[in-house]
Amino acid sequence: MSFVGRPLRAAVRVFIIGPVAELGGAERVLLDFISSVKAIDPDTSFHIVLFSDGPLSAAVKRLGGTVTILPFPKQLHAIGEAASVNSGWSFASRALSAFLRSGRSLIAFLVALRSEIKRYAPDLIHTNGIKAHIIACLVAPSHIPIVWHMHDFIGGRRLSRALLRHTSCRVTAVVAISKAVACDIRSNLPDVWVVTIPNALDTEEFSPAEGEPERLDCLAGFHAVLPGTIRIGLVATYARWKGQHVFLRAAARLNDLLPTRQFRYYIVGGPIYATRSSQFASNELKASIVELGLERCAGLVAFQGDVVPILRSLDIVVHASTEPEPFGRTILEAMACGRSIVASNGGGAAELVEDGRTGLLHTSGDPIELADKLAILVRDPELRADLGRRARCRAVSSYSRERLGPALLSLYRSILESDGI
Repeated sequence: MSFVGRPLRAAVRVFIIGPVAELGGAERVLLDFISSVKAIDPDTSFHIVLFSDGPLSAAVKRLGGTVTILPFPKQLHAIGEAASVNSGWSFASRALSAFLRSGRSLIAFLVALRSEIKRYAPDLIHTNGIKAHIIACLVAPSHIPIVWHMHDFIGGRRLSRALLRHTSCRVTAVVAISKAVACDIRSNLPDVWVVTIPNALDTEEFSPAEGEPERLDCLAGFHAVLPGTIRIGLVATYARWKGQHVFLRAAARLNDLLPTRQFRYYIVGGPIYATRSSQFASNELKASIVELGLERCAGLVAFQGDVVPILRSLDIVVHASTEPEPFGRTILEAMACGRSIVASNGGGAAELVEDGRTGLLHTSGDPIELADKLAILVRDPELRADLGRRARCRAVSSYSRERLGPALLSLYRSILESDGI
Protein backbone atom coordinates (compact mmCIF):
# COMPACT_ATOMS: atom_id res chain seq x y z
CA MET A 1 0.00 0.00 0.00
CA SER A 2 1.41 3.33 -1.00
CA PHE A 3 1.12 6.64 0.84
CA VAL A 4 3.15 8.67 -1.67
CA GLY A 5 2.28 12.34 -1.69
CA ARG A 6 0.93 12.48 1.87
CA PRO A 7 2.44 15.48 3.70
CA LEU A 8 4.54 14.36 6.67
CA ARG A 9 4.09 16.69 9.61
CA ALA A 10 6.92 17.14 12.09
CA ALA A 11 4.50 16.13 14.87
CA VAL A 12 2.72 12.84 14.23
CA ARG A 13 -1.03 12.71 14.89
CA VAL A 14 -2.12 9.25 16.04
CA PHE A 15 -5.76 8.16 16.14
CA ILE A 16 -6.33 5.19 18.48
CA ILE A 17 -9.40 2.94 18.49
CA GLY A 18 -9.91 0.91 21.67
CA PRO A 19 -12.96 -1.25 22.42
CA VAL A 20 -12.36 -1.54 26.19
CA ALA A 21 -12.41 1.40 28.62
CA GLU A 22 -11.45 -0.54 31.74
CA LEU A 23 -7.78 -0.97 32.70
CA GLY A 24 -6.91 -4.46 31.56
CA GLY A 25 -3.51 -5.53 30.28
CA ALA A 26 -3.94 -4.26 26.72
CA GLU A 27 -5.19 -0.93 28.00
CA ARG A 28 -2.23 -0.51 30.36
CA VAL A 29 0.06 -1.24 27.41
CA LEU A 30 -1.67 1.58 25.54
CA LEU A 31 -1.01 3.98 28.43
CA ASP A 32 2.62 2.83 28.59
CA PHE A 33 3.28 3.52 24.93
CA ILE A 34 1.53 6.92 25.00
CA SER A 35 3.59 7.94 28.03
CA SER A 36 6.81 6.61 26.55
CA VAL A 37 6.30 8.33 23.19
CA LYS A 38 5.35 11.61 24.89
CA ALA A 39 8.51 11.46 27.00
CA ILE A 40 10.76 11.64 23.95
CA ASP A 41 8.48 13.52 21.53
CA PRO A 42 5.94 15.71 23.37
CA ASP A 43 4.58 17.05 20.08
CA THR A 44 3.19 13.66 19.04
CA SER A 45 -0.54 13.84 19.69
CA PHE A 46 -2.94 11.02 20.55
CA HIS A 47 -6.70 10.95 20.16
CA ILE A 48 -8.54 7.83 21.30
CA VAL A 49 -12.04 6.63 20.51
CA LEU A 50 -13.48 4.28 23.13
CA PHE A 51 -16.61 2.15 22.75
CA SER A 52 -17.72 3.01 26.30
CA ASP A 53 -16.63 5.26 29.13
CA GLY A 54 -14.37 4.06 31.92
CA PRO A 55 -11.10 4.68 33.80
CA LEU A 56 -9.00 4.47 30.64
CA SER A 57 -10.55 7.75 29.45
CA ALA A 58 -9.30 9.74 32.45
CA ALA A 59 -5.90 8.03 32.30
CA VAL A 60 -5.41 9.02 28.65
CA LYS A 61 -6.38 12.61 29.41
CA ARG A 62 -3.83 12.75 32.24
CA LEU A 63 -1.16 11.87 29.68
CA GLY A 64 -2.22 14.73 27.42
CA GLY A 65 -4.38 12.74 25.02
CA THR A 66 -7.93 13.53 23.95
CA VAL A 67 -10.87 11.13 24.11
CA THR A 68 -14.17 10.61 22.33
CA ILE A 69 -16.74 8.06 23.52
CA LEU A 70 -18.69 6.39 20.71
CA PRO A 71 -21.02 3.73 22.18
CA PHE A 72 -20.77 0.45 20.30
CA PRO A 73 -23.98 -1.57 19.74
CA LYS A 74 -24.56 -3.53 22.95
CA GLN A 75 -25.48 -6.77 21.19
CA LEU A 76 -22.15 -6.84 19.36
CA HIS A 77 -20.12 -5.54 22.29
CA ALA A 78 -21.29 -8.55 24.33
CA ILE A 79 -19.99 -11.03 21.74
CA GLY A 80 -16.53 -12.40 22.50
CA GLU A 81 -14.69 -15.30 20.91
CA ALA A 82 -12.68 -16.85 23.74
CA ALA A 83 -11.16 -19.96 22.19
CA SER A 84 -11.83 -22.12 25.24
CA VAL A 85 -15.54 -21.17 25.48
CA ASN A 86 -16.89 -20.21 22.06
CA SER A 87 -16.23 -22.21 18.96
CA GLY A 88 -17.67 -23.42 15.70
CA TRP A 89 -21.13 -22.77 14.32
CA SER A 90 -22.70 -22.06 17.71
CA PHE A 91 -20.60 -18.94 18.19
CA ALA A 92 -20.90 -17.93 14.54
CA SER A 93 -24.70 -18.13 14.70
CA ARG A 94 -24.84 -16.00 17.85
CA ALA A 95 -22.53 -13.44 16.26
CA LEU A 96 -24.65 -13.33 13.09
CA SER A 97 -27.82 -12.93 15.12
CA ALA A 98 -26.29 -10.06 17.11
CA PHE A 99 -25.13 -8.44 13.87
CA LEU A 100 -28.60 -8.59 12.33
CA ARG A 101 -30.29 -7.23 15.47
CA SER A 102 -27.91 -4.27 15.66
CA GLY A 103 -27.91 -3.35 11.97
CA ARG A 104 -29.09 0.27 12.24
CA SER A 105 -27.08 1.10 15.35
CA LEU A 106 -23.98 -0.48 13.81
CA ILE A 107 -24.30 1.61 10.67
CA ALA A 108 -24.76 4.75 12.79
CA PHE A 109 -21.67 3.82 14.81
CA LEU A 110 -19.54 3.28 11.69
CA VAL A 111 -20.67 6.58 10.17
CA ALA A 112 -19.87 8.42 13.42
CA LEU A 113 -16.44 6.78 13.66
CA ARG A 114 -15.55 7.66 10.08
CA SER A 115 -16.63 11.26 10.74
CA GLU A 116 -14.46 11.36 13.85
CA ILE A 117 -11.46 10.15 11.86
CA LYS A 118 -12.02 12.83 9.22
CA ARG A 119 -12.44 15.49 11.90
CA TYR A 120 -9.16 14.61 13.63
CA ALA A 121 -7.27 14.13 10.33
CA PRO A 122 -4.66 11.72 11.71
CA ASP A 123 -1.42 10.66 10.10
CA LEU A 124 -1.94 7.11 11.31
CA ILE A 125 -4.57 4.89 12.96
CA HIS A 126 -3.49 2.55 15.77
CA THR A 127 -5.99 -0.10 16.92
CA ASN A 128 -5.91 -1.89 20.26
CA GLY A 129 -8.25 -4.89 20.07
CA ILE A 130 -9.67 -7.39 17.58
CA LYS A 131 -13.01 -5.57 17.18
CA ALA A 132 -11.09 -2.33 16.67
CA HIS A 133 -8.75 -3.95 14.11
CA ILE A 134 -11.66 -5.06 11.95
CA ILE A 135 -13.74 -1.90 12.31
CA ALA A 136 -10.83 0.40 11.43
CA CYS A 137 -10.36 -1.38 8.14
CA LEU A 138 -14.04 -0.89 7.32
CA VAL A 139 -14.19 2.86 7.94
CA ALA A 140 -10.72 4.40 7.63
CA PRO A 141 -10.05 6.50 4.51
CA SER A 142 -7.74 4.62 2.17
CA HIS A 143 -4.92 7.17 2.40
CA ILE A 144 -4.42 6.66 6.17
CA PRO A 145 -2.15 3.78 7.25
CA ILE A 146 -3.42 1.39 9.92
CA VAL A 147 -1.37 -0.35 12.61
CA TRP A 148 -2.88 -3.27 14.52
CA HIS A 149 -1.49 -3.71 18.05
CA MET A 150 -2.01 -7.44 18.50
CA HIS A 151 -2.41 -8.59 22.10
CA ASP A 152 -4.02 -11.96 21.32
CA PHE A 153 -3.44 -15.27 19.66
CA ILE A 154 -5.84 -15.67 16.75
CA GLY A 155 -5.11 -19.26 15.75
CA GLY A 156 -7.92 -20.65 17.92
CA ARG A 157 -10.48 -17.98 17.05
CA ARG A 158 -12.16 -19.13 13.86
CA LEU A 159 -14.43 -16.20 13.14
CA SER A 160 -11.94 -13.54 14.25
CA ARG A 161 -9.21 -15.16 12.18
CA ALA A 162 -11.44 -15.20 9.10
CA LEU A 163 -12.42 -11.55 9.53
CA LEU A 164 -8.84 -10.47 10.16
CA ARG A 165 -7.69 -12.31 7.05
CA HIS A 166 -10.40 -10.60 5.04
CA THR A 167 -9.42 -7.12 6.27
CA SER A 168 -5.65 -7.57 6.52
CA CYS A 169 -5.12 -6.28 2.98
CA ARG A 170 -5.86 -2.84 4.39
CA VAL A 171 -3.30 -3.06 7.22
CA THR A 172 0.13 -1.50 6.98
CA ALA A 173 1.82 -3.18 9.96
CA VAL A 174 1.00 -5.43 12.90
CA VAL A 175 2.73 -4.89 16.24
CA ALA A 176 3.14 -8.18 18.13
CA ILE A 177 3.64 -7.96 21.89
CA SER A 178 5.81 -11.10 22.09
CA LYS A 179 7.65 -13.58 19.90
CA ALA A 180 4.85 -16.08 20.53
CA VAL A 181 2.20 -13.68 19.22
CA ALA A 182 4.39 -12.77 16.22
CA CYS A 183 4.72 -16.46 15.32
CA ASP A 184 0.95 -16.94 15.59
CA ILE A 185 0.24 -13.94 13.36
CA ARG A 186 2.71 -15.04 10.70
CA SER A 187 1.12 -18.50 10.67
CA ASN A 188 -2.41 -17.19 10.28
CA LEU A 189 -1.86 -13.93 8.38
CA PRO A 190 1.16 -14.72 6.22
CA ASP A 191 0.92 -11.60 4.05
CA VAL A 192 1.12 -8.92 6.77
CA TRP A 193 4.21 -7.08 7.99
CA VAL A 194 4.78 -8.09 11.63
CA VAL A 195 6.99 -6.09 14.00
CA THR A 196 7.70 -7.52 17.45
CA ILE A 197 7.70 -4.81 20.13
CA PRO A 198 7.40 -6.45 23.57
CA ASN A 199 5.36 -4.74 26.23
CA ALA A 200 7.22 -2.57 28.68
CA LEU A 201 6.80 -1.25 32.20
CA ASP A 202 7.65 1.77 34.32
CA THR A 203 10.21 0.00 36.52
CA GLU A 204 10.39 2.98 38.84
CA GLU A 205 6.69 2.78 39.61
CA PHE A 206 6.81 -1.02 39.80
CA SER A 207 9.70 -1.52 42.19
CA PRO A 208 10.51 -3.40 45.41
CA ALA A 209 9.36 -1.75 48.64
CA GLU A 210 7.42 -2.50 51.79
CA GLY A 211 3.88 -3.62 51.10
CA GLU A 212 0.64 -3.05 52.97
CA PRO A 213 -0.40 -6.56 54.04
CA GLU A 214 -2.90 -5.34 56.62
CA ARG A 215 -4.71 -3.29 53.97
CA LEU A 216 -4.68 -6.26 51.60
CA ASP A 217 -6.23 -8.45 54.30
CA CYS A 218 -8.88 -5.80 54.90
CA LEU A 219 -9.74 -5.61 51.20
CA ALA A 220 -10.18 -9.40 51.15
CA GLY A 221 -12.35 -9.37 54.26
CA PHE A 222 -9.82 -11.15 56.49
CA HIS A 223 -9.37 -10.57 60.19
CA ALA A 224 -5.94 -10.28 61.83
CA VAL A 225 -3.67 -13.24 61.13
CA LEU A 226 -0.79 -14.85 62.91
CA PRO A 227 2.81 -13.74 62.26
CA GLY A 228 4.49 -15.81 59.57
CA THR A 229 1.42 -16.01 57.34
CA ILE A 230 2.37 -16.55 53.68
CA ARG A 231 0.33 -14.41 51.31
CA ILE A 232 -0.18 -15.82 47.81
CA GLY A 233 -2.12 -14.01 45.13
CA LEU A 234 -3.35 -14.15 41.56
CA VAL A 235 -3.90 -10.77 39.89
CA ALA A 236 -5.94 -10.94 36.68
CA THR A 237 -9.20 -10.09 34.99
CA TYR A 238 -11.98 -12.63 35.51
CA ALA A 239 -11.50 -14.12 32.03
CA ARG A 240 -11.97 -17.86 32.50
CA TRP A 241 -8.69 -18.74 30.87
CA LYS A 242 -6.82 -16.75 33.54
CA GLY A 243 -7.16 -19.84 35.73
CA GLN A 244 -8.72 -18.63 38.97
CA HIS A 245 -10.29 -22.09 39.37
CA VAL A 246 -6.87 -23.72 38.99
CA PHE A 247 -5.41 -21.37 41.60
CA LEU A 248 -8.13 -22.22 44.13
CA ARG A 249 -7.69 -25.97 43.64
CA ALA A 250 -3.93 -25.55 44.08
CA ALA A 251 -4.57 -23.57 47.27
CA ALA A 252 -6.65 -26.41 48.70
CA ARG A 253 -3.88 -28.90 47.90
CA LEU A 254 -1.19 -26.66 49.38
CA ASN A 255 -3.17 -26.52 52.63
CA ASP A 256 -3.13 -30.31 52.68
CA LEU A 257 0.59 -30.50 51.86
CA LEU A 258 1.62 -28.04 54.58
CA PRO A 259 -1.12 -28.20 57.24
CA THR A 260 0.94 -26.45 59.91
CA ARG A 261 1.52 -23.34 57.82
CA GLN A 262 -0.62 -20.21 57.80
CA PHE A 263 -1.74 -19.13 54.32
CA ARG A 264 -3.87 -16.39 52.83
CA TYR A 265 -4.92 -16.59 49.17
CA TYR A 266 -6.13 -13.59 47.17
CA ILE A 267 -7.86 -13.36 43.80
CA VAL A 268 -7.41 -9.74 42.73
CA GLY A 269 -9.31 -8.34 39.77
CA GLY A 270 -12.76 -8.36 38.27
CA PRO A 271 -14.77 -8.61 35.05
CA ILE A 272 -13.79 -5.94 32.52
CA TYR A 273 -15.39 -7.13 29.28
CA ALA A 274 -18.92 -6.76 27.98
CA THR A 275 -18.76 -10.40 26.88
CA ARG A 276 -20.54 -12.68 29.34
CA SER A 277 -19.63 -16.32 28.67
CA SER A 278 -15.88 -15.73 28.59
CA GLN A 279 -15.44 -14.57 32.19
CA PHE A 280 -16.21 -15.67 35.73
CA ALA A 281 -18.81 -13.97 37.86
CA SER A 282 -17.83 -13.11 41.42
CA ASN A 283 -20.51 -15.47 42.73
CA GLU A 284 -18.95 -18.39 40.85
CA LEU A 285 -15.58 -17.80 42.47
CA LYS A 286 -17.14 -17.37 45.91
CA ALA A 287 -18.98 -20.67 45.43
CA SER A 288 -15.72 -22.40 44.48
CA ILE A 289 -14.05 -21.03 47.61
CA VAL A 290 -16.82 -22.53 49.75
CA GLU A 291 -16.82 -25.83 47.86
CA LEU A 292 -13.06 -26.24 48.41
CA GLY A 293 -13.27 -25.35 52.10
CA LEU A 294 -11.21 -22.18 51.72
CA GLU A 295 -13.62 -19.69 53.34
CA ARG A 296 -11.19 -18.81 56.13
CA CYS A 297 -8.10 -18.33 53.99
CA ALA A 298 -9.17 -17.28 50.45
CA GLY A 299 -10.82 -14.03 49.46
CA LEU A 300 -11.65 -11.81 46.52
CA VAL A 301 -10.16 -8.34 46.16
CA ALA A 302 -11.90 -6.00 43.73
CA PHE A 303 -10.02 -4.47 40.82
CA GLN A 304 -7.40 -2.02 42.07
CA GLY A 305 -6.42 1.03 40.07
CA ASP A 306 -3.01 0.93 41.75
CA VAL A 307 -1.83 -2.66 41.87
CA VAL A 308 1.70 -1.90 43.10
CA PRO A 309 0.87 -2.03 46.84
CA ILE A 310 -0.97 -5.30 46.25
CA LEU A 311 2.02 -6.95 44.57
CA ARG A 312 4.41 -5.67 47.23
CA SER A 313 2.18 -7.21 49.91
CA LEU A 314 2.33 -10.71 48.42
CA ASP A 315 5.04 -13.24 49.22
CA ILE A 316 4.32 -15.23 46.05
CA VAL A 317 2.52 -14.18 42.88
CA VAL A 318 0.76 -16.88 40.86
CA HIS A 319 0.05 -16.87 37.16
CA ALA A 320 -2.33 -19.76 36.37
CA SER A 321 -3.56 -19.15 32.83
CA THR A 322 -4.89 -22.28 31.16
CA GLU A 323 -4.24 -20.99 27.64
CA PRO A 324 -0.87 -19.72 26.36
CA GLU A 325 -0.37 -16.15 27.52
CA PRO A 326 0.20 -13.65 24.70
CA PHE A 327 2.57 -11.73 26.97
CA GLY A 328 1.88 -11.83 30.70
CA ARG A 329 1.92 -8.24 31.95
CA THR A 330 1.06 -9.17 35.53
CA ILE A 331 4.08 -11.48 35.57
CA LEU A 332 6.32 -8.60 34.50
CA GLU A 333 4.77 -6.28 37.09
CA ALA A 334 5.47 -8.82 39.83
CA MET A 335 9.03 -9.32 38.55
CA ALA A 336 9.67 -5.57 38.64
CA CYS A 337 8.40 -5.50 42.24
CA GLY A 338 10.90 -8.22 43.16
CA ARG A 339 8.29 -10.88 43.91
CA SER A 340 8.79 -14.62 43.55
CA ILE A 341 6.57 -16.02 40.82
CA VAL A 342 5.06 -19.33 39.78
CA ALA A 343 3.79 -19.02 36.20
CA SER A 344 2.14 -21.22 33.59
CA ASN A 345 4.61 -22.57 31.06
CA GLY A 346 3.43 -21.36 27.67
CA GLY A 347 3.34 -18.48 25.21
CA GLY A 348 4.75 -15.13 26.26
CA ALA A 349 4.95 -16.17 29.93
CA ALA A 350 7.72 -18.61 29.10
CA GLU A 351 9.62 -15.76 27.40
CA LEU A 352 9.47 -13.70 30.60
CA VAL A 353 10.29 -16.33 33.21
CA GLU A 354 13.46 -18.40 33.13
CA ASP A 355 12.54 -21.48 35.13
CA GLY A 356 14.58 -21.74 38.31
CA ARG A 357 16.28 -18.39 37.79
CA THR A 358 13.67 -15.61 37.63
CA GLY A 359 10.73 -17.72 38.76
CA LEU A 360 9.23 -21.20 38.60
CA LEU A 361 7.10 -22.59 35.77
CA HIS A 362 4.28 -25.11 36.05
CA THR A 363 2.22 -26.96 33.47
CA SER A 364 -0.83 -24.92 32.45
CA GLY A 365 -4.04 -26.12 34.03
CA ASP A 366 -2.37 -28.49 36.50
CA PRO A 367 -3.30 -27.51 40.08
CA ILE A 368 -1.29 -30.36 41.59
CA GLU A 369 1.96 -29.25 39.97
CA LEU A 370 1.17 -25.63 40.81
CA ALA A 371 0.72 -26.56 44.47
CA ASP A 372 3.97 -28.53 44.46
CA LYS A 373 5.88 -25.53 43.05
CA LEU A 374 4.30 -23.26 45.64
CA ALA A 375 5.35 -25.66 48.37
CA ILE A 376 8.98 -25.40 47.19
CA LEU A 377 8.89 -21.62 47.63
CA VAL A 378 7.07 -21.75 50.94
CA ARG A 379 9.69 -24.09 52.38
CA ASP A 380 12.65 -22.03 51.06
CA PRO A 381 12.42 -18.29 51.84
CA GLU A 382 15.99 -17.75 50.58
CA LEU A 383 15.00 -19.13 47.18
CA ARG A 384 11.99 -16.79 47.15
CA ALA A 385 14.27 -13.82 47.80
CA ASP A 386 16.83 -14.89 45.17
CA LEU A 387 14.18 -15.40 42.50
CA GLY A 388 12.70 -12.01 43.30
CA ARG A 389 16.04 -10.22 43.00
CA ARG A 390 16.88 -11.85 39.68
CA ALA A 391 13.36 -11.20 38.37
CA ARG A 392 13.74 -7.51 39.19
CA CYS A 393 17.07 -7.34 37.33
CA ARG A 394 15.56 -8.95 34.23
CA ALA A 395 12.56 -6.60 34.25
CA VAL A 396 14.79 -3.53 34.41
CA SER A 397 17.33 -4.72 31.84
CA SER A 398 14.90 -6.05 29.23
CA TYR A 399 11.46 -4.48 29.71
CA SER A 400 11.85 -0.92 30.98
CA ARG A 401 9.49 1.57 29.39
CA GLU A 402 12.24 3.80 28.00
CA ARG A 403 12.68 1.53 24.98
CA LEU A 404 8.98 1.44 24.03
CA GLY A 405 8.62 5.02 22.77
CA PRO A 406 11.62 4.94 20.42
CA ALA A 407 10.48 1.61 18.97
CA LEU A 408 6.96 2.84 18.22
CA LEU A 409 8.07 6.22 16.90
CA SER A 410 10.55 4.48 14.63
CA LEU A 411 7.75 2.28 13.29
CA TYR A 412 5.40 5.24 12.80
CA ARG A 413 7.99 7.27 10.92
CA SER A 414 9.13 4.35 8.79
CA ILE A 415 5.52 3.90 7.71
CA LEU A 416 4.87 7.57 7.05
CA GLU A 417 8.16 8.17 5.26
CA SER A 418 7.90 5.01 3.13
CA ASP A 419 6.79 5.10 -0.46
CA GLY A 420 5.04 1.79 0.04
CA ILE A 421 4.89 -1.31 2.20
